[in-house]
Amino acid sequence: MSVERASLAKPPNPTSSPSPTHAGSRPDFASSLAIHGGRTPMSGGEAARHLATAWQQVTGQPPSERTLGALWAQWALETGRGKSMHGYNFGGLKGAGPEGGSAVLRTREGFGSSEQQIKSRFRTYSTPEQGALDYVRTLHERYPEATRAAAEGNATGFVAGLRQRGYFTGDPASYQRAIEKLSVEHARGADFSQLKDPGPLVDALLHTLSRAIYRRRA
Repeated sequence: MSVERASLAKPPNPTSSPSPTHAGSRPDFASSLAIHGGRTPMSGGEAARHLATAWQQVTGQPPSERTLGALWAQWALETGRGKSMHGYNFGGLKGAGPEGGSAVLRTREGFGSSEQQIKSRFRTYSTPEQGALDYVRTLHERYPEATRAAAEGNATGFVAGLRQRGYFTGDPASYQRAIEKLSVEHARGADFSQLKDPGPLVDALLHTLSRAIYRRRA
């Protein structure tokens, strides 16, 4: 999914004195920018670390590499490999986050002759830790089939579980191909330290899917 800034609440004046808000390391302004829907680009390595921590917090067990690969693949697909991430939203979840954060962003609904651009309200978070935790917790609580498949390292079952519960309504075959491609990349130990060019195949799939329907249950 590709989203763009639309109508966002104005964050505090950046000249105000910053103070730590999370583990003494993140200034107020950065957190405020995120909670108000600002862009929060993230590297693949950072995303993987947050997802692994969140999975262990929710399930009590560290994720296997294949489990982490499925989660990372969806993050990469939904955020354009972190380049189009807003408000630390790891999975394009709609509604308001646990902190009450949300932002109205433009997104595309439909494809082909029925495509239209709409504005939807998406969850936002003040920290990446909160965003990753809410994403994994939402999967665990609302998409049990997808969560079980992810725990088994089954990317195909993961997508089927998401589809079954209405996580997305775009082309399931294209979504599955992209998830499987990205999962394989993760398994091969790609260098996630940079926001890299995804390559022509995945780039084409990302472009196609960004123009399809994605409706999340808030």
